[in-house]
Amino acid sequence: MKTNILVLSKDDWANSGTKIAEAVNSLDDHCAECFVLNGTPFDYNRKILKDQKKSYVMEWIDKADLIIYKGDDGLIDPFGGYKIPVNKPIMVLFSGSTFLDKHKKILNDMSPRVDIIGAMRPDLLFSKNIKYIPHPVDCEYWKPVERKNEKIVIGHSVSNDVQRALKGTKLIENVVKQFDVEYSFIYKKSYEEARKMKQRCDIYIDNVGFRFYGNNGAESMALGIPTLTGLSESIIESGMADIFGSTYIDKHNIYGVLDKLINDIDKLFFNGRDARKWALKMHSYESVGKRIVGLV
Repeated sequence: MKTNILVLSKDDWANSGTKIAEAVNSLDDHCAECFVLNGTPFDYNRKILKDQKKSYVMEWIDKADLIIYKGDDGLIDPFGGYKIPVNKPIMVLFSGSTFLDKHKKILNDMSPRVDIIGAMRPDLLFSKNIKYIPHPVDCEYWKPVERKNEKIVIGHSVSNDVQRALKGTKLIENVVKQFDVEYSFIYKKSYEEARKMKQRCDIYIDNVGFRFYGNNGAESMALGIPTLTGLSESIIESGMADIFGSTYIDKHNIYGVLDKLINDIDKLFFNGRDARKWALKMHSYESVGKRIVGLV
């Protein structure tokens, strides 16, 4: 049976709402559309809600089997002013730090209209009722390529200056410069430029000291690149730190982890292979699309 999914994404950082729609559209007999409630500096010719004809938006609202509101405010800005019929199932999908910092209040104030709550990182699963919806990655677009670097290339990226502190960029740079490697810092690049820079990387550091990897880390794993990341205490204490396709790092072990990878080609290969397998299992369009459709 055909399923219609409508995604209304607040700002749509990292194109995550758009990618959710693309993940559903990758499945046979399922259809999705994404509208962005607000424009951001990172618009990539996306469908901004205010730029659409009202009749087209209402057409999608009427035929949707599930409406996903992706925004960390928990429906403070309800659907750009569009009225949603009371019989439409609604999911609120959280993805980032705003929800992390204010989750108790946000969950307490959640509209009774909300039928499903989801989160795009496992460290945001503050309740058993929250569904895990991983960041979707087009694993055909982000697929491994042959690398012929004279030196090991270590990559790291941030989307804005605020993320430098959040991701531990200064610490990462101070540690990396202690090795005879090339450091590739990906910042303010187009989507295609960022992909080309990541494809050259032999190791990718998503963050050190944060709670989980983000969209960039998922993309690097899809490329078959050993990916290093911080993890939340709850994930470490649960014993699940080794199942996420990435390698856990903190300020104390980052040098040792890098040293082992840089000096062990076999370890570099097997870690990259496992990272790709994890990305296909958890982040591929097919995997995430099935999770979304399975909610209907």
